[in-house]
Amino acid sequence: MQDEKLARGLARQLIKNIKRFFSPDGGVLLEISNDLITLYREGGPANVVGYGLSLQKRFALIKGCNSTAQKIEHPIRKRIVIATMRPVIVDGDEQAWLNCGACLFDIGRHEVGVVETSGGIGVSQHAIARLFQRTKFSDENVGDLLDKITLFAAPMIRACFERQWLPGQQVAIPFLEGLLLGTIEGNFHEEGQGPSFCTIGRMGVSNEVILDCAHSISAAERLTVKICLHTYVGDYDLFPNQKAICHGLEKFSQTYITEMRAIRTDVFRGYPDATMVERFGLHSHPLDGVRLSDLNRLMQSFYDTDEWKQHVHASRQVSRREH
Repeated sequence: MQDEKLARGLARQLIKNIKRFFSPDGGVLLEISNDLITLYREGGPANVVGYGLSLQKRFALIKGCNSTAQKIEHPIRKRIVIATMRPVIVDGDEQAWLNCGACLFDIGRHEVGVVETSGGIGVSQHAIARLFQRTKFSDENVGDLLDKITLFAAPMIRACFERQWLPGQQVAIPFLEGLLLGTIEGNFHEEGQGPSFCTIGRMGVSNEVILDCAHSISAAERLTVKICLHTYVGDYDLFPNQKAICHGLEKFSQTYITEMRAIRTDVFRGYPDATMVERFGLHSHPLDGVRLSDLNRLMQSFYDTDEWKQHVHASRQVSRREH
């Protein structure tokens, strides 16, 4: 277990490193975009599948940014699709937040479609510090962290609309034998903020199109929901009954990992925007309401444990005395 002060310092340094690596003035994404523009202005790749796999490998070999990439099937066209995730830092009023940026490349012979979306998650700097303090978490684990959180976030956000999960509801996501704890919150999209879509072809880059938001609460205000994780409870701090809940959540993800990935892929494709549905085919509906309710009940069971209620009560008592 790390010293708390050291853990906070490691979290701050990680956030600085990610911000520097993904500077809008340069970095690996700009380099890849420029290479794509050059390639397609010259006529595009001779072998679409081969180029897609090389792009996937290129993302996987990037050092220092913890990006991930996977090949997913194109449901209606004979072309390859590469979905990538990368860490993004957003400054808040009190602390920075780790978000997930997603970029999907729909690679064709003479054109590539590029969908820019978000994983719908935010991890507080405090939660990252707790990971450093209570686990063997390191900078190299950021990609795994984003993968696990977005894997749960996609069906959880969908459940907000199919099973009446509401903003402010508590969530728990397993990671490194412990639990990330947080809430479902409203997320306002500013003017011009994605999701977005553009194409790259012989004429260069097309005009960017802003897509309809996934899981929108208010289309007029471009308000969506987001999974915000505020802290982390490690294996050492969990009681036996709470460890059983953590193991239950892990088992759920192992059992339904294919279905959870399919829901996440829908988000990365830019659904529910009608243009993206026309381009990629119908939505996936792999987890029915019963399974989503099971996931909900399992998460809420952690907050219903007597140990957690006593912890919250004790924290409130300390807060009152301090003020």
